[in-house]
Amino acid sequence: MRFRIYLLCLILAAALAACKKSETYNESTTATTSSTDTYASTTTDMTATVAAAPIPEKDKEFVINAGKGGKAEVEVATDALQHATNADVKAFAQKIVDDHTKANDKLAAIATSKDVTIPSEMQGEMKQVKERLLKLTGKSFDQAFVKQMVDDHTATIAKFEDESANGTDAEVKAFVDEALPTLRDHLKMAQDLWAKIGK
Repeated sequence: MRFRIYLLCLILAAALAACKKSETYNESTTATTSSTDTYASTTTDMTATVAAAPIPEKDKEFVINAGKGGKAEVEVATDALQHATNADVKAFAQKIVDDHTKANDKLAAIATSKDVTIPSEMQGEMKQVKERLLKLTGKSFDQAFVKQMVDDHTATIAKFEDESANGTDAEVKAFVDEALPTLRDHLKMAQDLWAKIGK
């Protein structure tokens, strides 16, 4: 009889221990889940903060216009690679394509980080320039392309210098200051070519 009572007590004790262990496990799991939820919430909030990078209106306008101009330069220079007859003009056109493509990629990354959209297609005056150039052939095309590069880079440098002096977004200004020496080199090359083939 005593043995049975003793055995019953052992079974009850084991059952109570099992229940206690289950409660402890559930509490631990709940705590872990809560911690994970808190981390996920914090990470989401941090991501949202990083994604929303404000940009002043003047800088935004510059990024859009510079992006459109850069893409137009690449398109027109690509046409020159196919239609120019002068070897120096073709070499210059290749440099324009290479340098402006790199700059366009950098500017596109900045625009994306600041939620600015640069139009993907050539628009307005530059579209008309492209159409006008494609109607020309031989030396006439070479001359018109080089003259266009002189005019474009003169105007572009002025806009970049203005942004460098008056812009407020640090990342955009850093891009501008990095790009200006290359733009000035392009203008000098275009002017030298114009002196050779412009007459």
